[in-house]
Amino acid sequence: MVSFKASSAAAVVLASAVSCLPAPARLTPRQAAEGGQNMDTTIAEFARTLELAEGAFYKQVITQNAQNKLFSDEEVDQMQKIFDTEDAHATQLQQVLTAGGGPLIKPCTYKFDTTDRNKILQTALVLEETGQAAYLGAAPLVQSKDTLALAGSILPVESQHATVLRGLLKMDAVPRPFSNALSPADVSTMVEPFIESCEDDASNPLKLVPPNPQLQMQASSGGEGGGEGGGEGGGEGAASAPAPAEGGGGAAEKRAENESNNNNNNNNNGQSSSNVNGALNSATFLRFSIAGNGAGTENAASSSTSTASVNDAKFCAFPEGPSARFVNYAEPQGCQRPDDLVMPAMVMLTRERDVSTVIAGPMPLM
Repeated sequence: MVSFKASSAAAVVLASAVSCLPAPARLTPRQAAEGGQNMDTTIAEFARTLELAEGAFYKQVITQNAQNKLFSDEEVDQMQKIFDTEDAHATQLQQVLTAGGGPLIKPCTYKFDTTDRNKILQTALVLEETGQAAYLGAAPLVQSKDTLALAGSILPVESQHATVLRGLLKMDAVPRPFSNALSPADVSTMVEPFIESCEDDASNPLKLVPPNPQLQMQASSGGEGGGEGGGEGGGEGAASAPAPAEGGGGAAEKRAENESNNNNNNNNNGQSSSNVNGALNSATFLRFSIAGNGAGTENAASSSTSTASVNDAKFCAFPEGPSARFVNYAEPQGCQRPDDLVMPAMVMLTRERDVSTVIAGPMPLM
């Protein structure tokens, strides 16, 4: 059985080696010799945790629909098919782990907001987009051809799920020519808001691959103008998302509540767990804060990102397929969202024009 220590070592290599850069990540001969099977095991463990989370989400939506009737019978049938495939993915990944002497990865306790139709669909799309980006980002590090083939067969199915959801959201079925790739740490950041607790470290994606600090949207009047960071025309202001539930700090929670009221989302009061990932409305200017505590910061305590703040940020990075688009970021105006950015999208703060210098995020934009 692969120990947590060995898995953690592999995760460090994963988190540092994979990024959504134009050039694909490659293992050096030394990494290949030292990482080998442990790295493949960590990738399979991490992938199964994601599939279990997706499956749990759809199961909850389907079960509750009997009472809340948010979806038609035809839509529920579509979600049932998606659930069945997520369950098959998780089962196959566990079989790979068991055959290699790996641990049993158990479902965690999750926190999903399934009270509103649009939130459900947006959360589902975030999970599916994250799943695609996770498989694509980890692919260059997989050593086993069999494991790579399995991941390659799962990835397009995740894309099919996303296409179904875009249809339900009245979005473009094919929004971009290339899929986004995210590092394992970036993926962990995306799923962190949905994890409440896990029975053991091996089953916890946040322990397998520590996440980056979380981004939170802040209100931005845009009145300062674009300045160096955003160009001109900041009058529209930024759409804001409620701060992460459970652990964003008192000030952050109050800010989230005020922003929620401004957006006529009085039922949320900044407490809804699905708002941690905060599917955001498109806006001209984006301004952020970085969560002061929570799993992301705690797990990154030994890294340079643990003391990061928006003052360290120089760029907003928007992953686009195998590369990323960078826009200058400066306080207090934030950064200007590209008008031609294909939605849904993701944004992160970086120190340089290089996604390996990420300070916080990614965060989904809807």
